[in-house]
Amino acid sequence: MESDSSKQINTGIAVVNLTNETNTLQLRLLDDQHNLLATAERSVSALGHFAAFVNEFGWKTPDDQDLAADFFSNFVGLFEASSSGNAAATVIQTRPGVFATLPVVPSSN
Repeated sequence: MESDSSKQINTGIAVVNLTNETNTLQLRLLDDQHNLLATAERSVSALGHFAAFVNEFGWKTPDDQDLAADFFSNFVGLFEASSSGNAAATVIQTRPGVFATLPVVPSSN
């Protein structure tokens, strides 16, 4: 994931719940060395969908603190998502004059 407010770059994820029940996503934000920086959770209604940029989740650090407001002003790292049920996702990114979708890797292992 990349987020840089000075360059107007932001990255996020678009997810669709493929089940007939509410699906809970467990989200992990990691630095480029795979160290855990923060976690978040997001529910997706039955057959519902959402899209959000990395700075729009309620991230909590491992010691249960909110991330600083300017944390994503210049950030490059990894974003992991796991799901309680079947879901499909794509990464989205905006840059000045560009909106792109990026591949999603099934596992970082």
